Amino acid sequence: MYKDILDETSTDATQLFASAVESPKRSIGAITYDLGEALAQEIRRSPTDWFWVHNRWKLPKPAFLLSRTRRGFFLPEATPQNQLLSKLADANEVLGASGAQPRSVQDVLEDASTRATPQFVATVEFRKKLQPLKLLVRSPNWLGDACMALPAIRSLKAGRPDLHLTILTPAKLADLWKVVSEIDDIIIIPPKAAPWEVAKLLRQRTTSNLVPPFAAALLFPNSVRSALEVWLAKIPRRIGRVGKKGNLRSWLINQPFPDEIEKLTHERDQYFAVARWLGAPEPSLRDGSCQLSVVSSQLLGHRNAMATTSYELRTANCNCSTSSLEGVEQLRIAIAPGAEYGPAKRWPTDRFRNVMDQLSAKHEIDWILVGTAAERPIAKEILTPIFYGHVENKVGETSLAELIELLQTCDLLLTNDTGTMHLSDVLGIPTVAIFGSTDPTLTGPQGPHHRILQHPVSCSPCFLRKCPIDFCCMLGVTPEAVVTAIEEQLEL
Repeated sequence: MYKDILDETSTDATQLFASAVESPKRSIGAITYDLGEALAQEIRRSPTDWFWVHNRWKLPKPAFLLSRTRRGFFLPEATPQNQLLSKLADANEVLGASGAQPRSVQDVLEDASTRATPQFVATVEFRKKLQPLKLLVRSPNWLGDACMALPAIRSLKAGRPDLHLTILTPAKLADLWKVVSEIDDIIIIPPKAAPWEVAKLLRQRTTSNLVPPFAAALLFPNSVRSALEVWLAKIPRRIGRVGKKGNLRSWLINQPFPDEIEKLTHERDQYFAVARWLGAPEPSLRDGSCQLSVVSSQLLGHRNAMATTSYELRTANCNCSTSSLEGVEQLRIAIAPGAEYGPAKRWPTDRFRNVMDQLSAKHEIDWILVGTAAERPIAKEILTPIFYGHVENKVGETSLAELIELLQTCDLLLTNDTGTMHLSDVLGIPTVAIFGSTDPTLTGPQGPHHRILQHPVSCSPCFLRKCPIDFCCMLGVTPEAVVTAIEEQLEL
């Protein structure tokens, strides 16, 4: 093939190709890269001699991400991006030896000192040369599901360097995706928007009526509506679950998930399996890769080893009275006592109060109640009669962005099976989670920094919204057991 190219090109081009091929000790990737560069130079020199050229890589099926396929991709050592990666590896080796938290590639690219370097500018220019492969990911509709899908979605970005990742999300979850550095763009679904209206929003992202707005769409919701939206937007590759044969969704999805994915137990593992099936790299450390590091201008992650002491963070960044913090570093424990799904997932309010009373009698603790506006009556029950310790009632008072920042100032979250539990999990905040009607093997937090409490009974998990009998699965979890779990988690 290379000989045919050389025979039909100019003498200068022949010399370019020959210099690229005559390297017996170099890797195939390096030689192929140089051949591509030589070909690009020849096309630029005399474009009329070439009747058609790819403007980006093809979209192989099913694994259009390239990190785990034979097709692969190659970045020579001399490119600015690889120079940054080399510097990152050296820096992380030093950080690891000192016990500090390693930095991600995105951390390096977002660092102010990095942005001022010639390497950063060159890396940005290098990325601009790649015609983007535009992938649309339809977010799950619930906070908990979105948090479980988030690590897998982040891994997609590492699958190929030209990937432009756009999230299509309900408005209530937009704040979550805004803090994910791997996301390039966010499209918010307007409340009560019809499928054709969402499709119109997607088509507005195209640069030409002849070009689809996205090369592919990955759908995590299982609804017919989500498939119809991307079908109406004329996105050529539509990836998702099909469900039962004959389902209308089977006519709209043209790259269905393999059956093997459904055999995995935990929902987060299923999301990871989808990402791997599409060609994303395997996470080297599952727990570490799942944690989302969020740093804002007003909050320097409470759990970051490079940050100041937790006392300084709390007094500097919390909207709480600091009079009780004078001279002592108090623990901060958040409580999520609600559950939007229904009362069958809610531990009784008097037991949450019992835990607060027991721990406050032995330790200096700041308590923060969190939840939605609909859960304000639950918080009122917990705080009646008056609680004389230090407590902040933030139920119904925080946006999702504010909840993310608030959780990062906490040492632990005590929670039912809620979306806040999954948010705490993805932020790396330890949790003590109480399960009753649902199954933690399917959707529970994963990792050694979490503790799950569940009283085994024959009727659990039932997945009902309201218990029809004696609520024994929840009543079997005692306040004393929860107190012990919290003390063990915090090593009190």
